[in-house]
Amino acid sequence: SSGGGSGSGSGSQGAGTGQVAPSMWALFGELSHAECPLVVHNGFVDLVFLVAAFYEVPPPRLVTFQADLDDLFPAGIYDTKYLAEFEAREPATFLAYLFHKYLILHQAAAAAAAARATAADPSAKVSSSARRRLRRKHLKQARQQAGHHHHHDATPGHDGGEPSGTAATAKAVERRGDDVCNAEGGERIVRGQAQCHGAGVDAFLTGFVFASFWARHGTAALRERAANKLHLSGKDRPLLVRKSRYEECSQAHKLRKEKHRLLTLCNSFA
Repeated sequence: SSGGGSGSGSGSQGAGTGQVAPSMWALFGELSHAECPLVVHNGFVDLVFLVAAFYEVPPPRLVTFQADLDDLFPAGIYDTKYLAEFEAREPATFLAYLFHKYLILHQAAAAAAAARATAADPSAKVSSSARRRLRRKHLKQARQQAGHHHHHDATPGHDGGEPSGTAATAKAVERRGDDVCNAEGGERIVRGQAQCHGAGVDAFLTGFVFASFWARHGTAALRERAANKLHLSGKDRPLLVRKSRYEECSQAHKLRKEKHRLLTLCNSFA
């Protein structure tokens, strides 16, 4: 709460300029004003911390906090942990596993698309053996990035031959991705993630996983199935971030929002 107080005081407006100075409080206001969706991975506790540290002391009642979040992020909050566990029914839902699995799927799809485009172009002078080598190269790179190049049995094309058809390729890659969550592989990924763990890395991985879900299902389906649903550890249902008709936003949030509106209005005349 002390961080939020300092950000809203000295950091809310530049001295003598009338401009909003950079601060986490100003960032919250800009996100709300721009109506950008917020994407997290298992982010309920993170949201509580961010609001408490950089915005305002969270209200004492959960339903009020839900109303504040719903109003603060009108474009919705998306939790990739919820998407993986409740919508995709993945065998494992930790961030590194999801990233590496969808990276493998993406690499395989890109290699297959490149092979189809080459085969459809009569002017392309690329032999079928060269196309197979190119596809194996993409898959090998994906496996190496996942850190599991020693698992050959579940890899499409590991024996030098082509998988029979697109459906077979997709099925084999799904098995290859699922193989990442076995005991040895899971430990390898966790160790690798610990070596490069950080907010920037996690943000990139979360964005990649969300983009993969978005590419597969589309905007409308994601909004209908996953918007404002936060994963809760140990619970069989998500937390719905929605404003109840019987609950108002907290007074502190209303004041913050009004202050940001007035500062933005002043800046427009500056």
